[in-house]
Amino acid sequence: MVENARVPQMKTAWLARWIWHGSDEEKRLRELNIPSTIADIISARKNFDAIVDIAKDLYMRQMLSISERFYYADYTKGKKRREDFFSAAPIMTNYNSPLYREAMELSRKNGMYHPKTQVLWEKFRKYPVYVSVGNNPSLEIKLVRNITIIKTADNTEFLEWDEPLADGTSKRESHSINRFSSATK
Repeated sequence: MVENARVPQMKTAWLARWIWHGSDEEKRLRELNIPSTIADIISARKNFDAIVDIAKDLYMRQMLSISERFYYADYTKGKKRREDFFSAAPIMTNYNSPLYREAMELSRKNGMYHPKTQVLWEKFRKYPVYVSVGNNPSLEIKLVRNITIIKTADNTEFLEWDEPLADGTSKRESHSINRFSSATK
């Protein structure tokens, strides 16, 4: 038997994943014609605003029919229609977190260089950077670290990464990147 082979590795990247909130995630995503929970891997060099736009585009591409996308792509009315669509399919980011709001409020009240403000901004700096679009399913794009693809002897591929947690630590995650295979590591 051949050992697992480590293939490409990246220090940092944006990882886009489909998430179903509830039981039977794989089944529910398959019903929506989503072939894998891993939607995309995007260069870490993309700025946050570009990631928000990519999240919107990926979400619309998967969740809407071609005629619906045609409706939102209209040159003269498309921008307004997209804004209306994304008021119903919410977009959440780390900037919606209570920690960010508290840091902003303290900054306005005491100034950026106040010691209490600095403590909050340091905590927020460690907070996971993410964009989440939609309700159920949602598309979540997170900035992750130490991404590796592992290929097993039976040609199953796994993606592993370190996912930052709100306390500044990280958790090692692993997921099959084959199209909804029943393989587990």
